[in-house]
Amino acid sequence: MQDLVLIVSFIPGLIICLLGYLFIEKKTKESLITIIISFLVGVVISFIAFYFEQFLFESDFSSTSNFFTVSKEAFLWVALPEELLKFIALFFICYFSKSLDRPSDVILYSLFISMGFATIENVLYGYVYGIETSLIRAFTAIPAHATFGIFMGIIFAAYHFRITKYRKWVIILFAVFFVVIIHGIYDFFILQDYSENLLVGSLICLIIYIIASIYWLKKIRASKLIT
Repeated sequence: MQDLVLIVSFIPGLIICLLGYLFIEKKTKESLITIIISFLVGVVISFIAFYFEQFLFESDFSSTSNFFTVSKEAFLWVALPEELLKFIALFFICYFSKSLDRPSDVILYSLFISMGFATIENVLYGYVYGIETSLIRAFTAIPAHATFGIFMGIIFAAYHFRITKYRKWVIILFAVFFVVIIHGIYDFFILQDYSENLLVGSLICLIIYIIASIYWLKKIRASKLIT
């Protein structure tokens, strides 16, 4: 059973990594090493986030599940620490990378960080809650994290390469804020217990995020920022 959890957890993330790598056409050996490091860094911070979130949920003595409580859990206890950790990882990888010379590099690093994070997170959830959870998350949470990584990478690339006229600190805040918001909205529909019918909201969010991320990747590719 544990082997099955590993297989179910790893395959989706690796497929997304391969598709992202091929789409952006990275070929240099040094860059390949950097994106592998990015994946491994995502693995490490996934453990930190998972146990931190477990601590928060176990320490919560709220007896009611109202809109405020669910929002707090979705945005502050899950989305914020996860995306902040991924942002910090991306910041330092970009800072120390010697092969970073175009915006597409930032997007790749961010995607691989998110996939390393989501893959191990899925393994941990599978061990705790069962193979069914890993299987469901393989088609929902892992692709969702991929979109979060793409969006953060696109915004952070604007910061790193000064593509936009806005001040650097504004772009940094927006990179974290935007991804936390879309992540929190997605998680809100999952964590709420008002109605099982509302779970479809997370699927609608996922579809929108996937379409939007593909759209922006194609647009950036057409602009020659991805070469």
